[in-house]
Amino acid sequence: MPVSDPSALAGAGLYPPAVTAPAQPLPLGRFLANFVRNPLRTVPRGAYQQPLVVHRFSGGKAVAWVSDPGLVERVLLHEQADFPKTPLEKRVFVPALGHGLLTAEGTDWRWQRRTVAPLFRHQELLAHLPNMAGAANRLIERWRNRPSGGVRMVERDMTEV
Repeated sequence: MPVSDPSALAGAGLYPPAVTAPAQPLPLGRFLANFVRNPLRTVPRGAYQQPLVVHRFSGGKAVAWVSDPGLVERVLLHEQADFPKTPLEKRVFVPALGHGLLTAEGTDWRWQRRTVAPLFRHQELLAHLPNMAGAANRLIERWRNRPSGGVRMVERDMTEV
């Protein structure tokens, strides 16, 4: 069964449960607790409906959800220098990811971005689609053929794929 048929996956018990978005941004304590458990549980409903949602916590800290493609491009590409990584982001992500494209800034970021940009051209991505779909389908087959019950480390399976 191809991966592109989500209804078939749902019937096979392989489709992940949906996360219900909170109606409003969460207070800081609940935001942090939910973020640690599942970051998707912190994204307010408005972030799925509006191009930009900004929430200020008491004490002045703010978080923004940017979903408009043009705004994402501005933040990540054209005005990247105006959106530096926070000390918390550096403390959390650099030990896990090193100084790669997701964590680098300034000259290092620009050099890395120019290096990998050709790999993300539309035609390049399309060329990888058959291999990615095949790997996903093989993983689904492995899941279907596993003994019933037990727990699968989905993140480990996805990393292997």
